[in-house]
Amino acid sequence: MPSKSPKKKPVLLTPENIQGTGLEFLKEESLVRIEILGEETPNGSLLILESDFEDIAHTAAQWIAATLLGGDFPADYHKVVPDAGGEITVQDMDGLLARVDYHPLSRHVVLLPCYAGARPGVMDRLLMLLEDTKVPLLVVLCTRDSGTLPDTVVGRASATVALEVLPPDLRQEHLSKLGFSSLASRESVEIAGNQPHLAAIFAKSTQLRAFAKSALMGQDPARLSIVGLLKNYANLCALAKAVANFADYDPKSFLKEVRYDSLSASEQECARKLLQLWSYHQRSHIHARIKRLDPGTAVDDCREMLEKLDAFERTLRVPTPPILAFGVYGA
Repeated sequence: MPSKSPKKKPVLLTPENIQGTGLEFLKEESLVRIEILGEETPNGSLLILESDFEDIAHTAAQWIAATLLGGDFPADYHKVVPDAGGEITVQDMDGLLARVDYHPLSRHVVLLPCYAGARPGVMDRLLMLLEDTKVPLLVVLCTRDSGTLPDTVVGRASATVALEVLPPDLRQEHLSKLGFSSLASRESVEIAGNQPHLAAIFAKSTQLRAFAKSALMGQDPARLSIVGLLKNYANLCALAKAVANFADYDPKSFLKEVRYDSLSASEQECARKLLQLWSYHQRSHIHARIKRLDPGTAVDDCREMLEKLDAFERTLRVPTPPILAFGVYGA
């Protein structure tokens, strides 16, 4: 049996260590809870992290795993996220069961995102994992709302931790304290929307921020044509390439057309997240029209656009090229 790797000294969640991860936008009490979970092995085999912001929950889960496992992290950490960005399937869970069916170096730690409307059988496989696995195990389940989980799952959790994110005005204040202008801070937080971890990237580049604002927020959903949707799809793919490779991005890359199938796996994952962010901003457009009661705004038309966005987001969770989602939206 391999020798056990020494556990590293826990890395504190200081402003310097978490800058750019999204964790810098968590309220202080949430950061403290994460630190405690990383330093003290949770009792039981299930921990639930509850947050409206999926990427922040995933980052918190990975930090907890890395701190708990130390040098054993590469071998004992398992991230169950379908490559194509779709919903977790029974087959994904069966693959996980096979991967943890051996004794870990210290403890298997599994990141399990829980998408709304999980496919039948997924939660049953999770219960099998929690009940039948005979080796040291911790599943970190991320969810927007623990109330949507089966009672049989929630009842097995050693803790349910709500990760509370700072409101937009305090996120802006945080970026301003880092030296960004008030305009850059405000625009970056606004563009990042429900993916606040992106705000720090957008704040660093005026050109990137302008391109992101145009691609994510620049269209009125009531006036989008199929041609406009396809052009914007290419722009979002170009934005994904720039965001995923921000440290080395070329400002001229925005002038080049980018195809989704030419992106790397990490860039495709980023593209899907940006498509979700685009959908978030489209909803904001529609809700603003309803609130203002703009002349010519028909409630039925707005309802139809919202239903199309629902279909768009459901299609994004299917492991197929996301251009099909735009086809559904534009139909």
